[in-house]
Amino acid sequence: MKFIYTIIIFCVATTLHAQENEMPIQISAQNSTVKAYFKDNHKPDTLLLKMNKKEEGKLVIMYANTKSENNLKRYFTITDKNNQPLKLFFLSRIVGITHILLNDFFKQAQAGNFYNLYCTISTEDGKETKQFLLCTIKLNK
Repeated sequence: MKFIYTIIIFCVATTLHAQENEMPIQISAQNSTVKAYFKDNHKPDTLLLKMNKKEEGKLVIMYANTKSENNLKRYFTITDKNNQPLKLFFLSRIVGITHILLNDFFKQAQAGNFYNLYCTISTEDGKETKQFLLCTIKLNK
C-alpha cells in the first residue's frame, strides 16, 4: 500500500512540476480572462471588451514565473491594426503583475477594432530579444 501512495505522490509531484514550467500568462479586464503562453506556436485568444471611455477598471497581466526568471526584462505593447503601438504606460508595482488603465486605452482606441497585445522579452544585457503575441483585444460598442 505504501508503494501505491509513493507512486501517486510521485505522479502528482511530476505533474505539478510540469505545470509550473508552463504557467500561463493571465490577461484580465471587465470580468473576462484569457490565457497566453510564451511560445512561438501559441494561438492567441481574443479578449472581448466593451468600449466605455469612462471605465475605471484595469487591464491586468499576471505572470507567475517572473520571480524564477529574474534575468529577463518584459515590455508590453498594444498595437492597432496597422501594427502601430498605442502610447500606453504599463505599470508594475508587484513583480509578475502589470496593468494599464482601461480609460487610457479606450481614449486611443476605436470601438469595433481589433488590437494586439505583445510582450517583448529581452535578457538584461539586451543581446537576445523575442516578441510574443499574447492576445487579440476586440472592442465592442
